[in-house]
Amino acid sequence: MTLGLRVQRNSQAELTYTFDDRITLIGTYSRADDYFSTLYFQSGNILTEMPGNVGKMQTINFDLNYPIRVSKWWNMLNKVNAGNDHFSDSLFQGQLDQDKWRYQFSTSQRFSLPGKYQLQISGRYTSASQNLIYYQQSSANVSASISHKVFKEQASLRLGISDIFKTQRNYTRVNFGSLNYTDFGTSESRRVSLNFSWRFGNTKVRQTQDRNRGDADEKVRSGS
Repeated sequence: MTLGLRVQRNSQAELTYTFDDRITLIGTYSRADDYFSTLYFQSGNILTEMPGNVGKMQTINFDLNYPIRVSKWWNMLNKVNAGNDHFSDSLFQGQLDQDKWRYQFSTSQRFSLPGKYQLQISGRYTSASQNLIYYQQSSANVSASISHKVFKEQASLRLGISDIFKTQRNYTRVNFGSLNYTDFGTSESRRVSLNFSWRFGNTKVRQTQDRNRGDADEKVRSGS
């Protein structure tokens, strides 16, 4: 590795498959040569941070989007992501050849309740991953909100809470060459919010535009 910075070169190939006009699977392969990132290297008691090219990064990634309409009052959207990141180069601290599979699962559950209330519960889990010399531990997040339409459905009031169980965290470990340290951090991720929104304009015009747009999309799909 040299100190002179070089331009990062990227290449990517993607394949998308849609089933039943709603379930989508996307496969992606990407490669970055002269991958650009921030590096740390240690000389005695001095730790130096600097930008640099860190060789080659290859990524294989799969995304699955799976919406489900359970009933008239219950809809869910499930997403699954899985991939492998491979880094290789000769760095200040030694030869880098790291790769790791990681995955993420998220779901959003939406319930239509009596009295024009709507409840939404969402959750996400991210597995451990490897980014260059940085090992990042798994994390999770569960949030919920309830909303209610008021003023003849022109306005909406929403009460929400994020990271209910305080599982959103940042844990990074480095054990490469002479670098051996752990960075653990948390934030005020559990928050309660109250939002009020008002939709201006003629809602009937908006509904007509949406209906016409939907009819046009249907004609395109049917080849009319």
